[in-house]
Amino acid sequence: MDGLVKRFRVEDIFSEVLIPRTPTSPVRHRTIEAALCTDILRWGLRLLSNLVDRGIGDRTVHLLKNLALPCAGGWYRASTTSYGPRWPDSHGTMLERYLTALTTEDCKEAAKRLLLPPECPEWGSRATRYRQLLNDADVFDGLQLVQIEPDTWDGEFYASSGYFMPPERPPPGMPASLWEAYRQRTRSEATVHYAGSFRYRMETLYAIPGMAHYDRLDSPARLALMDLILASVCRWPENWQRVGFRKMTGSYDVPSTRSPLWFVLNQVQWLGFDPGETGRWNSPRERWHVPAKVLAGRSWQFDHLDPLPPTIAHRLDHDSELASVLSDLGMPQYDLETPSHSLQLLNALAHAAETTEIRDPNVFLGQVRSAWGTFFPVKATPRLPRKLLVHLDRRLVAFTPSADAPLYFPDSARTFVSSLDRFGLPGLAIEPSDAKRLASAFKQVYGDAVVLTSTLEVSAITDGQVWDGTGETESLRESGAGPSVTSPIS
Repeated sequence: MDGLVKRFRVEDIFSEVLIPRTPTSPVRHRTIEAALCTDILRWGLRLLSNLVDRGIGDRTVHLLKNLALPCAGGWYRASTTSYGPRWPDSHGTMLERYLTALTTEDCKEAAKRLLLPPECPEWGSRATRYRQLLNDADVFDGLQLVQIEPDTWDGEFYASSGYFMPPERPPPGMPASLWEAYRQRTRSEATVHYAGSFRYRMETLYAIPGMAHYDRLDSPARLALMDLILASVCRWPENWQRVGFRKMTGSYDVPSTRSPLWFVLNQVQWLGFDPGETGRWNSPRERWHVPAKVLAGRSWQFDHLDPLPPTIAHRLDHDSELASVLSDLGMPQYDLETPSHSLQLLNALAHAAETTEIRDPNVFLGQVRSAWGTFFPVKATPRLPRKLLVHLDRRLVAFTPSADAPLYFPDSARTFVSSLDRFGLPGLAIEPSDAKRLASAFKQVYGDAVVLTSTLEVSAITDGQVWDGTGETESLRESGAGPSVTSPIS
């Protein structure tokens, strides 16, 4: 009898019976193949749920991803599907709203793969009880990316170390209006190790369904897309932000750059957190992530930075992975605790002083000084802002120093620095301690366009001459003489 009877484990039933007998996807509804998919799925779910109920089966549940699941457009392999409408605690309704807002082929195809609601008869019983099994089968909750393989479009081109330009026509999923800008960015970013001209091919990349036609979306669809991206981006394939270019002949070479999808999300104004303001949409580069604890009760003090709403800031404060992705997409981070060589905050504050009405100059001055406090340039090759905020005429103004109109750099006592404004001299808005730390960098970058206040002294001038303290004296008010800032007398 031992030779006639074989004992099947659940894993064996999946690998030797259920998976091999599952019809190739997609399978149309109300066909013989669909009935077979129904029987296989119900059997598989029962087997796995029994194992899970007994606290075993961790090595087996992943096999469910190879079975077909009932979707809006037929039966599809589980790992290629997403939760659809009426699935509790999912983004299914939002996803359907977005995918049906456009009639593009990629949106239609994605909509076909939305799971049927859990009460549909194809599941055999209410499918919500199988939610964890479906999660383990890689059913996606949110917006899945479309994978674009090299052989599905003409992604080949000739390139060399001196000239690297992707094909003239964009790949699927890329807005045509952004393609030329992406080509130029790639040209400056790619590093090729061979001088001759060789044929290269753009490798596997990803796209968001419908994103090529973002301009056609109405406001509700755009809001749905924004929420879907924020909910899904951390679970996208880990390499979606970059794309490789394979050298087709000779020695191996695969330079890589930012991907088209990264560029789209960096450039397109897909963030809309202010529904009350008609048409107000931003790219990640245009909104600052100021921590919610910093915004608390005083968000108006940061209006010149156009910060994220406190609710969104709080979300990012508690989701470091999402905050990191948005930062990678160009979202500025207001962080006064971590030393940085970035000029982003200093440049933004200078721009705000030129273009925005500052509601509280004293608070703004504190932000400027704090920004210098966390700025630590690269010592060997320091970079400094082109426009600097200085005290002039009792206000902060953006100032570009030159040899003819130098900047006075306050690396000496605060009491001396405070007199610069009285003399009408542009003094940098910075704490003296930070000025002393950065003095060498400023002299290295600006040279004679910067005057260190530590090299100056205050002298009394009378009749155009420096008073030496001898002779008869009278009050400055009566004599008409006054103080002057001069270089040290040799």
